[in-house]
Amino acid sequence: MLELLNDGSAEDAVGLEAEELTAHQIAVCERLVGKDLVRFDIGWRYSCWFRLTPAGREALRLLRSEDRRGAARASRSQSVRARTGTGGEA
Repeated sequence: MLELLNDGSAEDAVGLEAEELTAHQIAVCERLVGKDLVRFDIGWRYSCWFRLTPAGREALRLLRSEDRRGAARASRSQSVRARTGTGGEA
């Protein structure tokens, strides 16, 4: 959900209008609001918007960093298996 709400730089981001989200996505957003990772705003003509907070942007940055480290570990592991001929073949 953090990735979905990440629609640009902090200065330009508008988030997503609740009308664009499924009921499940709105429920997730509401939980993230409680964790101060997402904020809820009322816009023009009472439209409802969810957008990332600075803490939400930082959490997304950390998650992306962890994903890259995990992918690098998996790639190294796969490379070792290929060189050693171990790969769980039956």
